Amino acid sequence: MEQEELIVTRKITEEESAKFVGSGGLPVYSTPSMIAFMEETCFTLVQNELEEGFSTVGSHITVDHLKAVKIGEAVKCRALLINKEDKKLTFNVEVYHNDILIGKAFHIRYIVSIEKFLSKL
Repeated sequence: MEQEELIVTRKITEEESAKFVGSGGLPVYSTPSMIAFMEETCFTLVQNELEEGFSTVGSHITVDHLKAVKIGEAVKCRALLINKEDKKLTFNVEVYHNDILIGKAFHIRYIVSIEKFLSKL
């Protein structure tokens, strides 16, 4: 893997609120939406480096959601590939609102053959 870090910024939408996704009743950035942003950033970081017919799947994530952020604000996700061991990829991930750390995670993904993976379902 040549690229070891990716930073992505996005604006929080109403559909990402705790109230909308059902993880709470408040109009704030939901933990499930933050986790999806983290996984998407890790996926994007490595996907272009893989051979045709391969992708990655998430298998583990340990998350701390540290601060609430209101809808409409921008958040920035920083994914850092910290280890590659055969097909296992390990990441440290952080999400910021302005310069404030609002979430952090340890995430593991595995490289899979798309055809082989889907044939087992």
